[in-house]
Amino acid sequence: LYQAGGPALPDIQIGTGQALFSLLFPKWEQVTFGVSPQSLWKVRNGEMVQIINSVTSEPVTLLRGDPISQILSLSPSGHYAVAANNVNHVPQVWETYEAAFSYTRFVSKRNARPVNNLGPAQYVLIDLRSGTISPLVDAPLGWGHHQSSMVA
Repeated sequence: LYQAGGPALPDIQIGTGQALFSLLFPKWEQVTFGVSPQSLWKVRNGEMVQIINSVTSEPVTLLRGDPISQILSLSPSGHYAVAANNVNHVPQVWETYEAAFSYTRFVSKRNARPVNNLGPAQYVLIDLRSGTISPLVDAPLGWGHHQSSMVA
């Protein structure tokens, strides 16, 4: 995490546009902020079954924070889950939200989901039978939640 030298790190590196801390400790940002998509699975008849979206035929993945805390709540029936998930597209109306910090704001654009915990996110409702994901509330997560989401 805080390795500042050694055979695994480059001797020379172009530092233009990079933070000094990231240059001194190259693995720090990746370990601290980097996340990877987590597939959603369920147990059916004692066997692990990956949840597949019935519309896209793709596995359902979530991208937000610590995999252990990604699912916030499971319905009593076991058919639905509420989770925090990065968004693929920031809705234009989110640009009007007042950010917690004056140097942050939401920018409406379509990108691949950010692969870090600082990307815009929202609560979603997951239908575990069909694998469809829909926004639970048409609003972004804020810095007050342990899985914050704003863009700098």
